[in-house]
Amino acid sequence: MMSFLCRFPILLIFLLVLLPLAPCPTAAETVVRIPAPGSAADTSHRLFADLLTAVLERTAPQDGPARVQITATSPAQDRILRDLETGALDVYWVGTNPAREQRLRPVRVPLTGGLLGLRVPVIRADRQADFDRISSLDGLRPLTACQGDQWPDSDILEANGLTVARINHFRLMYDMLKAGRCDYFPRGLQEVYAEVAAQPPGTVIAYDRLILAYRYPMYFFTGPAAPALAQRLHNGLTAMAHDGSLRRFWETHPVTRDIFPLTRYTGSRVLLLTNPMLPKDTPVQDQALWLPFPGLPPGADFRGTAPLRDGAF
Repeated sequence: MMSFLCRFPILLIFLLVLLPLAPCPTAAETVVRIPAPGSAADTSHRLFADLLTAVLERTAPQDGPARVQITATSPAQDRILRDLETGALDVYWVGTNPAREQRLRPVRVPLTGGLLGLRVPVIRADRQADFDRISSLDGLRPLTACQGDQWPDSDILEANGLTVARINHFRLMYDMLKAGRCDYFPRGLQEVYAEVAAQPPGTVIAYDRLILAYRYPMYFFTGPAAPALAQRLHNGLTAMAHDGSLRRFWETHPVTRDIFPLTRYTGSRVLLLTNPMLPKDTPVQDQALWLPFPGLPPGADFRGTAPLRDGAF
């Protein structure tokens, strides 16, 4: 071969010039599987799928290319968590509790800055006068809240002396509320307005004159066999939280932008609840991870086995 090239020096020079231009092997693309949305009303699915994509893009220079793949099915939450545990899914977003942190790998950066624990009651439009009269937890106790069967929110509400109708699938909850099977459906501040907008006009409203507040972070979780993916998500989210890009994501995303500025809730009646199931490793002292909200003190963790006195910290 060399003797052939030596006879044709121009060809040798041409090959040497082209050699550096040959494409280098690229890293394999990581596919991150998540479930499909639970229903057309599940607008928060878009929020967290978009956030997951943003975090994967943020970490691509260090960890390589990755993309989100939405699976064809949307099982109930307990099945989703089992699929994470077995590796049938790669990532899901869910509120935390000690059992989930033992079964799965939590990425301990609150995805919504704590907004999930600020719950706006969704009520039937014809019940507004009833809720205008509520100023304490005692006023809520005769009423029934719609909540997910497997949601830690249900446990938190019951631990604070509130009555809960536990429902197996998200798509049924708004139907039960509209049918009068429950009185209110507490929804996270980051999701409530988009969900209500997806309902038939005049049926339900987001009653944001009243807010239930408890410390309840939502995290990305991975399966126990995915430590590298969990670390990648933690690195990306932490960097985004500390440089302000995570907050800008919340403030500009179509699902959450209408809740800002948070000072609009200064006149709301805030009822404080405790979360006795808040894991001890919750990063309550890192203020960059939590959004300030009127009526909530910085760093409050709301732990305890009894409800706080309304208005007390």
